[in-house]
Amino acid sequence: ESELIGLMEQHGIGTDASIAVHINNICERNYVKIESGRTLVPTQLGVALVHGYHKIDPEIVLPTVRSTIEKYITMIAKGEADFKTVVDFSLDIFHQKFSYFVANMASMDSLFEASFSPIALSGGAKLKTKCGKCRRYMHFVPTRPTRLHCPTCEETYNLPQNGSVKLYKELTCPLDNFEMVLFSHGSGQKSYPVCPYCYTYSPLDETKKDVSCNRCSHPTCPHAPSHYGICECPQCVEGTMVLDPNSFPNWKMDCNLCNYQIRLPKNAHRISPIDSVCEDC
Repeated sequence: ESELIGLMEQHGIGTDASIAVHINNICERNYVKIESGRTLVPTQLGVALVHGYHKIDPEIVLPTVRSTIEKYITMIAKGEADFKTVVDFSLDIFHQKFSYFVANMASMDSLFEASFSPIALSGGAKLKTKCGKCRRYMHFVPTRPTRLHCPTCEETYNLPQNGSVKLYKELTCPLDNFEMVLFSHGSGQKSYPVCPYCYTYSPLDETKKDVSCNRCSHPTCPHAPSHYGICECPQCVEGTMVLDPNSFPNWKMDCNLCNYQIRLPKNAHRISPIDSVCEDC
């Protein structure tokens, strides 16, 4: 507790009168619990809440925003800032943060569901795939939306929905070292590898979400269409026909955007793309 008070004073958060109130509030809300020697220990709720806020908007849990507001209040008291200007400015900032947070609430929901579901606490389903950050096994949460949860890093990663997921040959993504999974829509249907981290956080464009390996535009990843892409999709035109290297013995190519599929000769021992282009088509 004394260390927390020191850090609050260092960052200009609270006053001598309000610091004790702040600490009492987080205790009453079950974000921390007090143990022997006035030691504050974060609860599972507190840890999940902080990780959720940090995942959506780190400034909410960093001392900078609160410290800045405290400084503005001091400036108003000294006559160095206008009260209405500060209030309008502060309300505008928090209105933007609130809108952004609401728009990205799913990230918080998935983290809380994984942290407090019996599956997360008991070890999850049979699928075990390693986290690229801590190299420990993540838990597969099969309840919708299906996802992977790393209890060590307290991170949750999205997966494609409405299909089955299994380990993909214990291969790791060369971009982030996460173990990959193979997603399938069903027997004979489209299947493709997925890196949990890239699917949640696109390696090239952070604004793009749910980018599986068959749609990844990274030029060097061996699982991307740059290595398995064959041609333009003849049906939707915008997609790329991607060879499914796991479709043996019923080889096929699938469009990475629509459901169009091309069947290839069966029982071939191996099929792989080459650089040559057909002169006729």
